[in-house]
Amino acid sequence: METITQGPIRVLILGYGPMGVALTRGVLSCPDIAEIVGVFPWSYHPQESTSQREKSENAFRWFLKKYHIPLVQAKSVNHYQFTQILANIKPQLVFVGSWGEVIKPHILNTPDTLFVNCHPSYLPHHRGPNPYTAAILAGETETGVTFHVMDENIDTGDILLQAAMKIYPHDTGESLRERCSQLAESLIVTFLKRFKENQLQSIPQPPGGSYDKIPSDIEWIDWQAPPDAIERKIRAIYPWFENITQQHKTLITFSFGEIAKDFEFKKHLQAKPGTILKVTKQGVLVATIDPNQPILMKNPLFYDFPLILNPLLKALWLKPGDRFLNI
Repeated sequence: METITQGPIRVLILGYGPMGVALTRGVLSCPDIAEIVGVFPWSYHPQESTSQREKSENAFRWFLKKYHIPLVQAKSVNHYQFTQILANIKPQLVFVGSWGEVIKPHILNTPDTLFVNCHPSYLPHHRGPNPYTAAILAGETETGVTFHVMDENIDTGDILLQAAMKIYPHDTGESLRERCSQLAESLIVTFLKRFKENQLQSIPQPPGGSYDKIPSDIEWIDWQAPPDAIERKIRAIYPWFENITQQHKTLITFSFGEIAKDFEFKKHLQAKPGTILKVTKQGVLVATIDPNQPILMKNPLFYDFPLILNPLLKALWLKPGDRFLNI
């Protein structure tokens, strides 16, 4: 793989969230090797509403402003505007870290520019838009970060650099995203040095692997599932999705849940899955198919009711002996 070795590497970054920040911070940490010629944050994409930007991207925008990093804006990464931007700033390397569009070949084939995606899984496993959720749902004990050449398909290009990391029993989608981003940042210096010295090896991905789509019913709680599967799904979808169940013809969401510890279970041996065992300040204790492992569901909210009524509805409708429904 031929690279230009004279002067700092000209780097453009496409991304958002923790991975976007990690890639940007990683490049900033080695100014003698590389310089950032622009960042195109997904939060600046016209398809994103102002409220979405403010909710998810304030930290990234503040970070870019703090370090006086030039911003790139276009209607789409596939639009001719972006083609012109590439022609003007002439990046040698484009890092992509979380992006909401499939980048088309006419962009990927820009002369003298290498597009590299930083995918937060150990490819070829868990290709797709949310490998954090997919890895936890699958019960994996290990994941990783992979820098790979981008091609016309999704997360299938040749591997340039990758590293593995553990998935801990307490990991959520959020904590896994944070740790993958930290790992990616730690690999940037190695990647840039190899790029500059023409030492990157391009290795085709092994056969197999997976492309994971998030199920449409991912938010619904299946009280007939094993308790470890319920708890694992709750961790996997946090913080992107709520956990939904139904009672009294009303939908109820919980922000989080976990298998209860040190619970006196003997008197509840006959409770059916989904039965409310106890309501406390900590949450709602719910029976599962294993009487030894009830789930403590936290922060209940009632659909279609004002938030101010939540304490009253919790007292009236969430009572021991009542049962949540499977949908």
